[in-house]
Amino acid sequence: MKENNANARTGHDSYFRSVFKAPERAAELLRLAARHNESLAEFLKTVDLSTLTEISESFSDTESFGYADLAFTVKI
Repeated sequence: MKENNANARTGHDSYFRSVFKAPERAAELLRLAARHNESLAEFLKTVDLSTLTEISESFSDTESFGYADLAFTVKI
C-alpha cells in the first residue's frame, strides 16, 4: 500500500511541479485559493505576488523524501 501511495504522490508531484513551477501560475493558484481561505487572502494583501521567485530545489531536504518541494520568495 505504501508503494502505491508513493507512486501516486510522485505522479501528482510531477504534474503539480510542471504546472505551478512558473511563478505566474503559482501566484494564480494562491489567488484562487485565497477566495476560499480568509487567512490566505489577508496574507496575500501583505505581499507583492509580481515578485514571486522560485527558490532552487537544492534548498529542500531531498534525502528524507526523495523529491524537492516547490518554494518561492516574495517581497513584502
